[in-house]
Formats: sequence, C-alpha cells, structure tokens
Amino acid sequence: MRILLDDIDALRIPLQSIQKKIDEIDITLTPDGLRISTIDRSHVIFYELEIPEVVFTQYEVPFPENTTEYVLGLPTKELITILGKAKREDTLEIVFKEKQNQLQIQLLNYTTNVQKKYSVQVMDLESHIPTYPTIQREATMTLPSKEFKQYIADISTGSTQRIQFQTIDDQLILKSLSEFETNEIIIPLEETQQHVSARYTYDYLVSMVQATGYSDDIIVCFGNDMPLEIEYDRPACFDNQQSLFKMMLAPRIEEE
Repeated sequence: MRILLDDIDALRIPLQSIQKKIDEIDITLTPDGLRISTIDRSHVIFYELEIPEVVFTQYEVPFPENTTEYVLGLPTKELITILGKAKREDTLEIVFKEKQNQLQIQLLNYTTNVQKKYSVQVMDLESHIPTYPTIQREATMTLPSKEFKQYIADISTGSTQRIQFQTIDDQLILKSLSEFETNEIIIPLEETQQHVSARYTYDYLVSMVQATGYSDDIIVCFGNDMPLEIEYDRPACFDNQQSLFKMMLAPRIEEE
C-alpha cells in the first residue's frame, strides 16, 4: 500500500482539531478514498473526514480478497505530531509495512530533496467504527468559518457553560447561558429559517470551530433539541471533488 498526498492540510487540520478529544483513530481506505469516522471518549461529538481518491497524487491500495476496505488503527497523538512537522510544500507519503505491522510516513520536499521518515505501529483497535448519524436539517445556513469561530469566542465572558442556538426568520441568535452571564449575538442570514432552538455545551463548541483553515465557509445545521452539525468542505482543484470534514454535537436537554 502506498499513497501520496500533496495537500497535507486536508488531513492535518481535521486531526489537529480533534486531538484533545480522541486518543486513537481508525483510518479506513476504500476504492473511493480515505475515511475517518470516530466519536470522542465522552460520546458527545461524532467526527467524520472524507478525502476522495482523486485528491491523492497517488493512491495504490491492494485490498484483501473479498473486501473493499483497509482499516488501520493509529494513535492520534503520534500521527498529529508527525503531520505537524510538515511544511506547506511537502508531500505526504504513507506506506504500510505489513510484516512489521507499521505505517511508514515520509515528508518529501521535492525542491530541497529533504526526506523526513517516521514509523508508527499499527494498532488493533477493538472498538467498533461508528456510523456517522443522519439528522433532520430543520435549519441550515452557510457562514464564514473564521467569523463563526469569532462569534463563539465573543459570546463568552468567562463563565459560559452552554450556548443556545435559535433561528427566527432570517436571524441566527446565539445566547450564552450560565449562572453569572446571559450574552447574545444576533447574526443576519441570507435565507429565512424555521423557528428552532437547541442548547449545546460551550467547551465542545469551541473545539468544533478550530478547523477554520480547512475551508472559508461552513455549513451549520440544527433543529429543536437536535444535534448541531458543522460541515467544512475543502474544494480540490479538479473534477469538482472536495474533501469533507464534519462534526455532530449532541444537544443538552434540560428541564425548565
């Protein structure tokens, strides 16, 4: 197995954004490309990353007989540490050494001819790979990713525990809820939305908006007391293909 990826950030940015929540990941290779589906240790956030086969510079994956998947269990911290050493102009090479049960990772710079070589032991993860859930999208909006990250930062003055998301006509209203503060940000929307409302844990929201370098815009979806989904689409330069990183956060259901 050998794959090459010029756009290292297509893999690096999502993994960096989940590193505090996930200890190990399963990388699933299929004829269509690379997929990571996982859930945080508290079972509050689902994550899914998809990088289409066409995005890779080279994608050679000999699948075992009668299967169309190759699953590699890896420690998140070690993989992110290696990817963090890559420069923007580097190419990522991943080779699976089956006899040693190791993943050989190289960062190749074709300008300077510098090669950085690393190896990671492949793990046999016993946990079942979760299936990313489907939700009913009662309210859906596209927002600038960096501005949305700033909204989440600005809503808190230090003691925020949860955030209420609410849509009223053509507005998204964010309200911080805690014993000591009730703050509000009103964001105009391009399209009229259903009137829906849900609450989410603030700390988890902060972790979900860290992938702003992945795409300029995000798609935000939620419903009445339903999970919140944030989707980052990273367009490729050809074939109208795009890498996709999305997260789904469980709501906080509280008695009034």
